[in-house]
Amino acid sequence: MGLLILPARRSAVKSPELTAFGRVVLLEDPYLKTEITQWLAHLNLCAGDNGAEVWYQTFWNGAARLGPVFERDSLENWLASVCNTSPGGLIGPLISMYQEDASFAMCAALTENGKQITRRPMPIRTEFAWGYAAWLLSAVERIASQGEQVTMPQIEKACGWQILTTWSSEESERALSLAERKGVISVDRHMQPWILKAKVAAAEAWRLIYSDMI
Repeated sequence: MGLLILPARRSAVKSPELTAFGRVVLLEDPYLKTEITQWLAHLNLCAGDNGAEVWYQTFWNGAARLGPVFERDSLENWLASVCNTSPGGLIGPLISMYQEDASFAMCAALTENGKQITRRPMPIRTEFAWGYAAWLLSAVERIASQGEQVTMPQIEKACGWQILTTWSSEESERALSLAERKGVISVDRHMQPWILKAKVAAAEAWRLIYSDMI
């Protein structure tokens, strides 16, 4: 979920450390009860490089194949095909975690009605702007050196900016504009595709993800 990381240094004993996201969550929302915390943790859980395989296959790699609304059988068959196993054994807590109050019901990235499952888009809200910015800046830092410009397709490939959030192009632009208004990124809209440049470190944005909450 992006809360902890194992340092790359060589050592016989591996001790996990809090990420910038993990530190602010520990201080502000240690039980992961706010919607923005759950959404950001969900996005990290679905990442291809360090997320969870079933979540990645469901929300990212299988998004186009499954669509925004799909049958439970379709999901089971898809996971079985990409994970080379028999259908029915991989879903586990994937769906129930977004239904239980003790888990990620505030986020509710998946809802189930009978056998039909629906992906819920991440909400576009002013108070979530620092969250969008932190997630975006973290993606930039993974793919570019400090001060280097990146394109929106590069961002998409790095973090799933639209595919994981289920945002339309208009919704993506609204979220990007909210992050831009925080003064942490600049966006050159005269170029195609758009070019983005980070103006602060991601750690600064992570520190502020709860600052606009009422």
